[in-house]
Amino acid sequence: MTDATTIAVVPGSGLDIIVFVAHLDLSKAELHALTGRMLGELNWPEISARICLVVSDTDDFESGASPIVIVRESAAASMFRERSRVLEASPHDILISFGAYLPRGDTIAHLRAALRGEELISAVAPRVAIGPRGELMAIGPQAAPNATGLIDPQYVPELAPAYFLPEILCPCMLLSRTMVGNIDIPDNFDHFPDLILALLRAARRRGFLVRIDNRLAVSATTGFDPAKLGQDTAKMLQLFDDYERVVRRLAASSALADEQRFQLLGRRLPAGKGSLLLDCTNVAPTFNGSAAHALGILHGIGQIEHVAWDVAVTVRDEVRSFFSLDDRFPAIRFLSGEDRSYYDCAIRLSQAWAISHLADLNGRARSIAVTILDTIGPDVIYPVPEEAEEAFQFAAEHADGLIYISEFSRDQFRRRFASRPGLIESVIHLSLDPAEYVAHARPSDGEWILIFGNAYDHKDLERTTRIISSAFPFESVKVVGRRDLTGMNVEAFDSGALEAEFVETLFQKAKCVVFPSLYEGFGLPLIRGLAHGKTVIARRSRVFQEILESFPNVGRLVEFDNSLDLVPVVGAVLHGKDRTLPSRAGSARSGIALHDWKASAAQLLAFADEMRKLENVAVWRERDRALRYAGSRGE
Repeated sequence: MTDATTIAVVPGSGLDIIVFVAHLDLSKAELHALTGRMLGELNWPEISARICLVVSDTDDFESGASPIVIVRESAAASMFRERSRVLEASPHDILISFGAYLPRGDTIAHLRAALRGEELISAVAPRVAIGPRGELMAIGPQAAPNATGLIDPQYVPELAPAYFLPEILCPCMLLSRTMVGNIDIPDNFDHFPDLILALLRAARRRGFLVRIDNRLAVSATTGFDPAKLGQDTAKMLQLFDDYERVVRRLAASSALADEQRFQLLGRRLPAGKGSLLLDCTNVAPTFNGSAAHALGILHGIGQIEHVAWDVAVTVRDEVRSFFSLDDRFPAIRFLSGEDRSYYDCAIRLSQAWAISHLADLNGRARSIAVTILDTIGPDVIYPVPEEAEEAFQFAAEHADGLIYISEFSRDQFRRRFASRPGLIESVIHLSLDPAEYVAHARPSDGEWILIFGNAYDHKDLERTTRIISSAFPFESVKVVGRRDLTGMNVEAFDSGALEAEFVETLFQKAKCVVFPSLYEGFGLPLIRGLAHGKTVIARRSRVFQEILESFPNVGRLVEFDNSLDLVPVVGAVLHGKDRTLPSRAGSARSGIALHDWKASAAQLLAFADEMRKLENVAVWRERDRALRYAGSRGE
């Protein structure tokens, strides 16, 4: 649409234009260039009989014989009030720009057409294109410190055609003629930007919203910072009792969530390299399976050359110190809780026990995944937060991906929780290389029976200890997991705080290892016992059959089904007759590379690649909506 036909879009309607640059401290040369562009390149006099340029009170710039009217900043608000009263007899649209955001005639025509195509719209605004590739300037605050404030061009087609927002000052906006004569101009504000915002606020309270058209753009060389317009927040708070509610509504809007997620990230990375956040905030300063898994993955990443990801890890400071993470993994960036940078992908290396954990991930990355170690917590209920069941189901429905540490864990999860179509899933085993658990296994006749577990009931330590200590009163029994277990021949320790060297000694000097757990997602104690070359007596489970398929022929697994079977089985092992018992050994063939921590880490990074390749905006938006609804219920 040409400049000459612009007015025909709205027959019988004029157009006022106001360009406010009082806050920019422009030189006379810059002001002359600005007015020259209005009169020449844009040819605004063809579409508007009244063009006002608002400059600072200290500026002595004059337009000469130009049709552009120069208005001082202190007089702009009263000028707008007077002009609005004049226009009540013949209302027409008013174009306002807060800086050099100057639309061409065809863009103005489309803005005016958009106003006529909508009811209850106070203003319609185009986007601002800025940057070497015409990136759109993001709307709203830059929540992440590494956000550039520019929309990545690849995501522009994913933006909704238009946003409908409460009052918001845009760089360029066309006020609807329906505002004139229908909405009183507030008389409490003498600063022009405050007056316009207050007018939009008064209109919103009557049902009029601001429409931002994401398919129209105005080119500019500089960004827009509404904070520099000097908005009178104190007076807004005083006059509008819903001021803070509007701020919260804007912050929670799906539009601004998209604007944050679609931004280019400021951290400079080589082409094709993504940013990956590994969430280890649930890891505690103690030795357990979750910590072993996280430390193993980090160890594996440190062994990979030319990692295609820039990896950062969130972890609590006490954990960072307890495990000496900076010294152990110097190539990995560890972040404190204060860091709020944004990433392409975020993977939690442990389970999410509350929906808030998933909300934290969602606020940090475009694509998110969690690791499912097992479903024991939600199944047994008592040791986990009450909302764990809902958190697991939320992850199944709204995460981009799930990682399982065994096929058994995946099967258990699937039978319990309904997953959405298109969920990216992967099974990534922990290391199955004995050398990564025991550097040098030393043969030993053994000095005690080792029973291994923790204080949870499914580990079945109390009953197992009672049975074995009573059946073999002359054998020394060491128990890891519950210090309160007693007996004449029993020495028990709490798990988690034992030094690694002491635990190694317990395994190395064991006559056999008893692992009576009823429910495991992987079975690290089994792997450690086998790595020491021991006979491990464990309750029969499909997960152990799965693990041994990729484990070398080291040590022996003897399975039992019922606790009453323990006595004859342990007796046979102690008396060297265990060769007569049905047993299992690892099946990994010699000469085949073992699955180690490096392989686990490589699989995790490949999983992140898959998530990035299959980014799904619909999943993000549905997750955002679900999180807002969960928040509204106080969850």
